[in-house]
Order: sequence, then structure tokens, then C-alpha cells
Amino acid sequence: MNETLNSAAFAIGLFGGVHDLLTRRIPNWFTFSAIGLGLGAQLWLGGWAGLLSGFLGVALGFALFFPIYATGYMGAGDVKLQMAVGAWMGWWLALHVALGAVMIGGAFAFFEVIFRGRLRAVFQNGYSFLRALLVPGLVVENLRVDQNRKFAFGVCIAVAVGLVIFLEHSGRLT
Repeated sequence: MNETLNSAAFAIGLFGGVHDLLTRRIPNWFTFSAIGLGLGAQLWLGGWAGLLSGFLGVALGFALFFPIYATGYMGAGDVKLQMAVGAWMGWWLALHVALGAVMIGGAFAFFEVIFRGRLRAVFQNGYSFLRALLVPGLVVENLRVDQNRKFAFGVCIAVAVGLVIFLEHSGRLT
């Protein structure tokens, strides 16, 4: 059962990641369909326990990534792609995918920032982000993002799905 669900999650992550890389968008028709089909597959293959796991995977993706989207640091498509992956993989593996995607994205961003000499701008944006999180009622400054350098985070989710499946299959992730 897990292999079927994980294979579908990998295909969803791969399509979403490639589409994000090419267009800087992940379409709603794709993510919402993937969420619905994932919950249906969970119910079909795992019964009510599978449906609960899929629903918790969707909720976890939303809970982890929506605040980042709300502050302007992530696109809505990335949130919905993580939710779709969670529908297929369940909450436990979706948690690992989310953490892996953040680490992969962070590593890539770190090297890009250093390479492009944008360390000062990143610290200013990071400071603004942390202030918005920690100070209730603070008006959030508009994020200063170079639209030509928008990051396709869907690729990180896709790579993380593959990595988590590999780790689970090899027995390194239980």
C-alpha cells in the first residue's frame, strides 16, 4: 500500500516541481485534484485510518507552510503542493518531506545568496520576517523580492519526496 501511495506522491511532487521551475506557478486544478484523489486513495487502501492519516498530512502541510505564505516568503502553490503530498503520504512522511524541503531550500538559498552577494538584503528581509512573527499587531513591511530571482520551492518539495521515499525504503526512516 505504501509503495503505491508513495509512487503517486513522487509523481505529484515531480510534476509540481517541474511545473514550478518552468512557470513559477503550481496550478490549482492540479493541487486540489491531487489532494482529493490522495484522500480517496487513502480511504480506499487504508480505510478510515488511512483517510485520517491523509487528512492530517494535508492539515500539517497547511499548518507548516501557510504562515510562511502569509508573510510573503512562499507562494500559495508551494503550500498546496505540500498539502497534496501530505494527502498521499500521510502526516508522518509529510512532516519529513516538509523538513527536508526546507533544508534543501535553505541550502540552495544560502549558496545563491553568497554567490550573488545579497547577504545584506537577506538579513534585512529576515529581520522583517522575524519581527512580524514575534510582535503582535505589527504591520508587516512589504517583502523586497526581485521577481527575476523568485525561487521555485516546488522543486525542493519534489526532491524531498524522493529523498524521504528512498530513506523509508532503505529502512533509515521508520
